[in-house]
Amino acid sequence: MPIKIVEITSETDLHARPARLVVATAKQFAAEIKLTLAEKEVSAKSILGVMNLAVFCGERIEIISDDETAVNQLTQLVKNEFNE
Repeated sequence: MPIKIVEITSETDLHARPARLVVATAKQFAAEIKLTLAEKEVSAKSILGVMNLAVFCGERIEIISDDETAVNQLTQLVKNEFNE
């Protein structure tokens, strides 16, 4: 199962707008996609789940899915600082 660890570098953290972009990207894929931070694991397709991770700038999340393309697209979105 592909797993990527990415650091949140956006100064605005993973707030509502970036969370919406993560969910919209994740929903393009049929596969289950999980995000983890420390011991918390949530569905990348759940806006409440993503926002409840409360990820701040400098923290690292894991993106986990059987779909490598999904993992790569979400990784790129984070690395591009959610296109902000």
